[in-house]
Amino acid sequence: MRALLPLFLALLAAPALADIGEGNWDMEITMAMPGMPQGGQPIRQSQCLRAEDARDPSKLFGSPQAGCQFVDRQDTGSTYRFNIVCSGPTQVSGTGEMNYSHDNLDGQIVLNMAQGDQKVQTRTTIKARRTGPCTGPK
Repeated sequence: MRALLPLFLALLAAPALADIGEGNWDMEITMAMPGMPQGGQPIRQSQCLRAEDARDPSKLFGSPQAGCQFVDRQDTGSTYRFNIVCSGPTQVSGTGEMNYSHDNLDGQIVLNMAQGDQKVQTRTTIKARRTGPCTGPK
């Protein structure tokens, strides 16, 4: 699940029509998949989102994670919908929808992964809120 965290952070920094606030964001990410206790254990993390990060998400992560691309993006100014396609030994595709405002973001991503005959679907819920200015080194 931690390997997918940069993917979710990229969503927070993705260019949007509305003003997503610069500053510190507290995020809670919960993944559910077959064989996992209902809801799984949430990951909580704080992330500083600088103005330049919102304009260029690659600055947050260096190179694209796992060869993933966001395609068919639709942004209404408060809802961001997209498809995800990843290349590599494990084929990954999925959909997502994020509702956002200046200080809040919540949504869900559904990923379908296949490697050979094995297939699994994950459902990830993301909740984030801006808590104020970034603290510490940027």
